[in-house]
Amino acid sequence: MHSSRTMAVTALLLALAVALHQLERLLPLPILPYPGVKLGLGNLVTLASLFLLTYRQALLFVLLRVLLTSALGSFSGFLFSLSGALSSFILMSSLAYTWPRHFSLPGLSVAGAVTHNFGQLLVAAGLSGSFAFVLYLPVLLFSGIISGLAIGLTAHLLLKALAAQGRWQLNPRLTPLL
Repeated sequence: MHSSRTMAVTALLLALAVALHQLERLLPLPILPYPGVKLGLGNLVTLASLFLLTYRQALLFVLLRVLLTSALGSFSGFLFSLSGALSSFILMSSLAYTWPRHFSLPGLSVAGAVTHNFGQLLVAAGLSGSFAFVLYLPVLLFSGIISGLAIGLTAHLLLKALAAQGRWQLNPRLTPLL
């Protein structure tokens, strides 16, 4: 991908991720009585970045996304965001690049969502000095599976539509996931 095109795509993805993050913060989720449980709409864009950018560019995108969405929050919020985003990105990209024929995009998304939640639990345990947060793991595993499936199915439909347009070049190593 040409450098100016890469910058434009990355900027577009960042704007979309930040907008989805802000939208998610505005959505009331009264059916989810558990703190920290959310849909993870920004992860939709992270999945797309794996297909639209190189590994290094997608990693940079994830780091910039965390910085931008955490800019007005607390340092602990930044740590939670960074741990979740990096752990899920590393697992999803490792699985996608190593075994693209053995996973589906929704399966990859579920793995990323569960890893995201686990990474955040580790930060919570580290900040509090207690491993009592492990008791919250079943709730986060269940919510990660549900939200991961929803985001993964949405990403699958989105990326299939982008590929069908022919204007977006997807990473050919990852197209077996579609």
